Amino acid sequence: MGDQPMAPLDEVKTVDSNHCSNVFPSPFWGSGFVPSGTQFFVEIFAGEAGLTQAIIARGIKALPPIEILANEFVVEEVDILDPKVFQHLCKLIRAGCIFFIHFGTPCSSFSQARKDDGGPPPLRDRHNLWGRPKLSRQDQARVELGNQFMELTVELLVLCCQFGVHWSLENPASSFLWDMPPVRALAARAGVGRFILDMCRFQSKHKKPTALLSDCDLSALALACDLDVRPHVHEPLVGMVMSKGKKIFKTKLAQVYPPLLCQAWAKVIACLQADPLAATFQMAVPAHERKRPLGQPLPWVVHKQRATAEKARDAGYQLKRSALPPLLQVEMEPGQAVQRALQVPHPFTLDPALDPDLQEALAFALHKPHQLLGHR
Repeated sequence: MGDQPMAPLDEVKTVDSNHCSNVFPSPFWGSGFVPSGTQFFVEIFAGEAGLTQAIIARGIKALPPIEILANEFVVEEVDILDPKVFQHLCKLIRAGCIFFIHFGTPCSSFSQARKDDGGPPPLRDRHNLWGRPKLSRQDQARVELGNQFMELTVELLVLCCQFGVHWSLENPASSFLWDMPPVRALAARAGVGRFILDMCRFQSKHKKPTALLSDCDLSALALACDLDVRPHVHEPLVGMVMSKGKKIFKTKLAQVYPPLLCQAWAKVIACLQADPLAATFQMAVPAHERKRPLGQPLPWVVHKQRATAEKARDAGYQLKRSALPPLLQVEMEPGQAVQRALQVPHPFTLDPALDPDLQEALAFALHKPHQLLGHR
């Protein structure tokens, strides 16, 4: 399907700062609009979008989270299976508008918490990863939807790998999602790592071992239960509870990321957006190894061919080194030298200075035109 035009200006609204970090068309997803000038974080299958909130709290730009049901933070209901939404997301990835994307792909049909114990029956097993035989029509639909979500997730993550977009994927550590062939192939890619954490380390009431797959180092999040150091109780993830006036399974409620996890995760992601040359700019030479003291001017005597050398430089040529003043005119640390050199404009991006004789003639014509007329 072709790109969709941007929404008319009267339809573009500013979302409250507690909900979004920029101004986008409304609805944004599927509009085809491509923001310019910066890169964004985006959370897919966002739930309550806790990670997006933590990202924005760190001052990082974020696109509206993608979630099928609106809530306090998700102001736009988005179906990722909508071809226009999928196409829009692919377009943003290819255009370099996204620097990090997270998938909280639904685990319900992949869950091993479903057992033959009188509760919801299992939908998959080790021998039937794509779905057990003889499922009810309703359960078969759940399996097929889960397969769609899984395949869409992998397709987008492969695209991220191709275009250098950082990513992460979360599911319970025991989820059959990790055994699905497309996900296993993704995990086998060079540079991809798997990290295991227990949610209780982030003040969750449940231990809930959780796995993260990512092209980034998320080892700072890979914290195991510290029951032997910090006594606490793990609430079992069985049965149902009341939430917002509705009776839901505890496993559903536990899908929400603890705020402490979101904050730690956002900190790791924020480091990825830092200047990649920051470490280079910090390079320094120990004082006892330095030949000249910091700040000492570098000697240079004005050369008689300086004007000619400047013209040659502006034309893309080079005369002998001493004809022009040195690029760095004082002694500085290596990191400072790199930073200063990167700030020097390329000669081809500047208009060369006019010849002094031509400048004089133009100035004469501008300021003394009557004298020119008098010579006619």
